[in-house]
Amino acid sequence: MGVFLNINEGKWVLGVGLAERDILHGWRWQVCWTVLALLITAGLQWMLLHYIHANFLQRERLGQEARQDPLTGLANRRGFDGRAQRACSQALRYGYPVSVLTLDLDLFKQINDSYGHDGGDAVLRCVAQTLQRQLRAGDIAARFGGEEFVVAMPHSGLAAAADVAERIRASFATQTVTFGDRIIRFTASFGVAQLTAVELEAHEGIHAALARADQALYRAKLEGRNRVCTEARPAATYQPGTATCR
Repeated sequence: MGVFLNINEGKWVLGVGLAERDILHGWRWQVCWTVLALLITAGLQWMLLHYIHANFLQRERLGQEARQDPLTGLANRRGFDGRAQRACSQALRYGYPVSVLTLDLDLFKQINDSYGHDGGDAVLRCVAQTLQRQLRAGDIAARFGGEEFVVAMPHSGLAAAADVAERIRASFATQTVTFGDRIIRFTASFGVAQLTAVELEAHEGIHAALARADQALYRAKLEGRNRVCTEARPAATYQPGTATCR
């Protein structure tokens, strides 16, 4: 702070003012407090955004886990239902069919009894990997539980779906699963059904097609396993390399 006297027209004038050093000192503190407040605000905003992002990722992870089979990485029943219903809605809108496959590993209990549940799990993972290789990007594969798998195939009629099922069946029959120093072989039986555009318009859903595919699968088991059967439209055992039934 500075004090000065000034004589102006014979009058004494007393002046009091801040020195430049004092002004700069106060300005520096004001700038420091402003910067500190900005840093604290930015830090709080970052913490809030980080919390929101982490919470979002956690919800996404939990949602995915609720829709995914943990052993195979395929969709579970809940995940399949949601995606298949959306596929049926699209098929209804654009007028194309949706076919479904149901497949069940043959004599899977014997695999578990012979190689233990770890050996059975290795076979189930092999099945899932084969399905992912053989199917198209838009097809929906799921494990419903145990040794039961299902597939929804938009844009595929009954004959085309039966061809795919036969290709997968043949792949299973020639594959082996290495489990320790042991080799596991396995086969599967398939049932195939479809939802036509007319059936979709009549509000017949994916579960109605799955029920018909299950009936065809049951017939495949009765006829000796390791084969593909289509739903009765009329239908019988599918013949490899053709799209007809007998």
